[in-house]
Amino acid sequence: RLRFPSSVTSLKLCLSSLEVWDSLLKNPSISHLTKLSIEIPSRFIDEIISIFGLIKQKLKNLQSLQICVHCRADAITMLEQIEDPNLDWSNRSPFAQAMEQLKSEYNLP
Repeated sequence: RLRFPSSVTSLKLCLSSLEVWDSLLKNPSISHLTKLSIEIPSRFIDEIISIFGLIKQKLKNLQSLQICVHCRADAITMLEQIEDPNLDWSNRSPFAQAMEQLKSEYNLP
């Protein structure tokens, strides 16, 4: 189980299992995070995409988000799925910035 105190504001994770992610989302201190860097293995891309709305709700104070994926195909999947118009993200949001970073890293339009 992933535990950290509310004094922790920056976290870097590799999602080695969905339990890690589940445990993160259940941790009440998640709302204190201002900086999050996550590495997402290919096998978890779809699951992570499916809960992005929940992630956005839980990470209320997030100012910086970095998403690392393992290949161009994963980056394309993330961008295609997450740019869903139902997810209302302003250009200044850390989520929009993370998507822009993925685009530039993999040289995508």
